[in-house]
Amino acid sequence: MRDTEGRQHRRFFKLETLASATEKLLKLRNNFILKSVHRVLGPSPVNHLRFELVREGPRQFVFRVEAGNVRRKTGVFAMLVAKDHSGFSKSTASEHEHMQKLYERAPEHVARPFDGGRILLPARRRHMPADRAVYAYMAQWQQGFYELGIGKNGLFAAFTPQPHSFSAAQTEAIRVAIVELMARAYDAEARVCIEAPDVTAGDLMVSHPAKSEPRVRLVACRRFIRNVSPARLAHRVVGAQWESSRGVVRLAPERAEHLFEGVSRAVGPDVARSWFQHYLHAIDRGRLEPWETLPRETIESLAAR
Repeated sequence: MRDTEGRQHRRFFKLETLASATEKLLKLRNNFILKSVHRVLGPSPVNHLRFELVREGPRQFVFRVEAGNVRRKTGVFAMLVAKDHSGFSKSTASEHEHMQKLYERAPEHVARPFDGGRILLPARRRHMPADRAVYAYMAQWQQGFYELGIGKNGLFAAFTPQPHSFSAAQTEAIRVAIVELMARAYDAEARVCIEAPDVTAGDLMVSHPAKSEPRVRLVACRRFIRNVSPARLAHRVVGAQWESSRGVVRLAPERAEHLFEGVSRAVGPDVARSWFQHYLHAIDRGRLEPWETLPRETIESLAAR
């Protein structure tokens, strides 16, 4: 399976092996898959599960899981499975922990994670470790949302069954929404921010393009960054960009007032103003170098709004 960038990624085990291991897991009591389903559908016995591979990246498989119980309640989930038992499992477990924390901070902007655990794959050869346990976790399926990526024209695109490129105005609105997401995810007291979501790796989903105002939701976060002041957060947002085979797209909105709007939506205009005041102060003290896309004069205007 190729991703939205047209890349095909290496697999370290067969899907048939994963399917067999998952069947064995489901026979165990209190496995993370059924625990997650019961959280949503209630305690009645589950009598239907259907798994469909919908995305494959370098680190993970993403499955769409349809579930039903004996009371005819149904639900749809996502299951994210690491593609090996070592480094990718470790990063997927960390991602699960990050998403749990972020969902508590911004539940309207972050996909809800459920339970996680390990799926034990059988060793195929003697030299393989006896316990090849890959980490996986369940999450809320984002109904009405589609993977956000970069279109052929360098603008954002929604990878619906028929990929849809957003207009320049919609792309600007999505940028504002991503800035708001990053500001809401920021823990000012602990000075911890998230790594900029990677739109070339499926970290973000966007609402159906027929909607007048696209909404963005975070579905993956691999890393928290510590010791980040509000000034450095603003600096990271302004400088972030994504490179793909279809062009380079900046995270920050084209218009400075839209950058302020994104921050203000998350923390209010007074706090947003103070963040840009700190940013201006850091530049004047020589601690940060302004980006060409947001010169000092513009930062000064935002600090005085």
